[in-house]
Parts: sequence; C-alpha cells; structure tokens
Amino acid sequence: MTSAVLLLLGAVAVAGTLQSWYRMLFNVHGGGWRNTVAQLAWLAGLLAYSAAQAGLGRASDGWLLPSLIGFLWAVVFWWGSMYVLLAGAVTWRALFPSALVTSVCWTGLGVFSAHYFSATIVANEQKFGPIGVVMALLSWLVAVGVIIHLGAVAGRMLR
Repeated sequence: MTSAVLLLLGAVAVAGTLQSWYRMLFNVHGGGWRNTVAQLAWLAGLLAYSAAQAGLGRASDGWLLPSLIGFLWAVVFWWGSMYVLLAGAVTWRALFPSALVTSVCWTGLGVFSAHYFSATIVANEQKFGPIGVVMALLSWLVAVGVIIHLGAVAGRMLR
C-alpha cells in the first residue's frame, strides 16, 4: 500500500514538473485546482498511451509500419499532453510544432533504445550487478527528459 501511494505521488510530481515546464515555455499563468485535474488526466492518458504502444509492439512484425504508427500515435499523445497540461490555454495549432518535434525525437530515442539499451542493460548487469542495471535505466530516463524538453523548446522556436 505504501509503495502504491509513493508511486502515485511520484507520478503526480512528474506530471506537475512537466506542467510547470510547459506553462513557463508557453507563458501560461495560473491554473489553481485545475492543475491537479490536468495532471491526473495526463497520467491517465500516459497509461493509455503506454498500453497502446506495448500492444502495437506485440501485434506487429517488422520495423517500418510499427515505427510509423508509433510516430503518429506519439504526435497525438504529445500534442494532447501539452493541451491538457496547459488546460487549453494555448491553441492546438500553436502546440503542433512542439508535439511534432517531440515525437520525432521520441521515435528516434525508441529506435536508438532498441539497438543500444537492451545490450547495455545486459552488459552492465554482468559487469556491475543490479546497480549497473539501475544506472542504465537512469541514463534512459535522463534521455527521456532531454527529449521532452528539447522537443518542446525546438517546436516553440519553430513557431
């Protein structure tokens, strides 16, 4: 029970951090109680997106079609993420470049991860034990953070 509460609190904190970043980047102020509602809605969307991506990965062969569908699904997810976390304060049109760039970077990270991180996790586990696995996963999480922020900033600059 304690771990479930801590997981939920950590997830809300991640959503809050992302929301704060988007608010600063797109010059959106205020929010109040709607911030928490938007964060919880985003977390629900994240779970749905993750489940759909996992299902897509299991259901399809090859790499081209799943990558294309994954990219399109990523555009929808990141576009919707920005809109939800900003509580509709920025138009869909203004958010599209950031969603597009984030999705390109996200897809690139996925391709890179498939070729690099699996082998890195195994090699680090053999060389350093469980801490090696943790370090590989942490480096992936840092890459995710960079991708999300870079995509939003680059898209905002394009706009």
